[in-house]
Amino acid sequence: MVSKLKVGGVVGVAAASLCITRHLEAIAAARQVHYTKEDRRRRIILDLCLALGLPILVMSWHVVVQGHRFDIVQRVGCQPSIYWSYPAVFLIFIWPPILLLASSIYAGKWGHSCYSEALLTSAFDFQDSPFACSLLADTNS
Repeated sequence: MVSKLKVGGVVGVAAASLCITRHLEAIAAARQVHYTKEDRRRRIILDLCLALGLPILVMSWHVVVQGHRFDIVQRVGCQPSIYWSYPAVFLIFIWPPILLLASSIYAGKWGHSCYSEALLTSAFDFQDSPFACSLLADTNS
């Protein structure tokens, strides 16, 4: 049981990161001011499917690729046993990098939204700022 939770926990942390960055990006982009009950319900269902459903699914797929129940590692304890094969890569190992890549894309969009909003609402002239000069110097080189 512990080995299944370790397999699902890795995917769960990556999925939770994706859910958080999705919400931050949606807040920063401000594409929609008011959310209806249907929008909130849809968002909650998607978050639950990502943060709970996908880890449970990966834990159930772990049964397919496990060679035996668990490995006992000295000074560490029980570790999940995974038979290294193509199905293991596609069923177990590929999900955290995919989720974290999507999370980093949303984080980049969130940072861009926050940065562009700060530029639009700033009280100083951007062209005369030292940041603009260094930015232009970097693009010309």
